[in-house]
Amino acid sequence: MRSWLEKKYRSAAKQSLRSTVWPDAEWKFVFVYARLADERELVEMKQAGVALVQFRDVLKAIAKKVEKGAFTAYAGGDMSEVLRYYEEID
Repeated sequence: MRSWLEKKYRSAAKQSLRSTVWPDAEWKFVFVYARLADERELVEMKQAGVALVQFRDVLKAIAKKVEKGAFTAYAGGDMSEVLRYYEEID
């Protein structure tokens, strides 16, 4: 796990890319997951300072209902409607 975390988040190449793309940003490490072979991986990631986000929470956030009359034209809007429908019938 440690070598994967190093390769994924902390390698010199990744650090260089981040500082080139957005040099003054305060970067956070986030891992979005759906299903895991071994939940112990999450414990190690969390201990390493990686924020953990379940994929279903991402989908729920995308499918949030908007207030009537609110502007809803955005990229992915059609998919949001599909997700909202699924949420209502589930």
